[in-house]
Amino acid sequence: MMDEFERQSLYNCRHEFYDNVDSDKFVQKLHNHGVLSESQRQKIQRCKSNREKMANVLQTVSFGNHDCYQNIVSIMKEEYPMIANKMELELLKERTSNSRDVNESLIEIINEQLLPIVYGKGKSNEEDFSSKRPHSSVSRLSELIRQLQLRKIKEQQEVVRQLKEEINEIKSPKKKNQSLHEELDEINLAEKIYQLRKELQDQHERVRLLQLSVHSKESTVLDLKTENAIIQNEIQELRKQRPLGKLQVNLLFDD
Repeated sequence: MMDEFERQSLYNCRHEFYDNVDSDKFVQKLHNHGVLSESQRQKIQRCKSNREKMANVLQTVSFGNHDCYQNIVSIMKEEYPMIANKMELELLKERTSNSRDVNESLIEIINEQLLPIVYGKGKSNEEDFSSKRPHSSVSRLSELIRQLQLRKIKEQQEVVRQLKEEINEIKSPKKKNQSLHEELDEINLAEKIYQLRKELQDQHERVRLLQLSVHSKESTVLDLKTENAIIQNEIQELRKQRPLGKLQVNLLFDD
């Protein structure tokens, strides 16, 4: 099947086919060379105008096998060499344009993604790549990937070194004793904190009970004061009534 570049090249040359090529002869040659089947030839011949036939031909051959484009170029060279040359130039242009686009995308990836990873942001190490020199971009990409691999290896080596140091420290008797003492100190400290908290809670409870006792005594004192006031009032009343009582008694005995 034709690739996308061949189909685009054929499309770019369509007006040359419409204006200059005899569709009937062209269809017959395509059929003779096995580019068109008999059913395809008959279907195209049913079209009325030369332009309609040629448009149908180009549409049909666009889905031909991978040799179809070169077969058409060979057929065109027999009677229409200028169109054949244009077909070859258009195909070359399409493939070159695609290569240039790929190379430009590659350069963009290198400059905007890989270089900041390798050298860090803000450190420009861009080189003047040209889209006309794709091999330089590929070489540069290969070099950057190699540097990334080396950096990764160094990072892994550093991680291994740190792990070895930690393992050696754990295995060290001095480290073990130090760790044991630290754990004991932490246990003793935790025990002391627990005792202090317990004593503090006991003190809070004693204070609470004392406050309740004081409150109860204050209430009792208040009740006593109230009773004392009542008694004092009663005494005052009695003192007021005592002389009158004596007078009444004397009067009774006077008779």
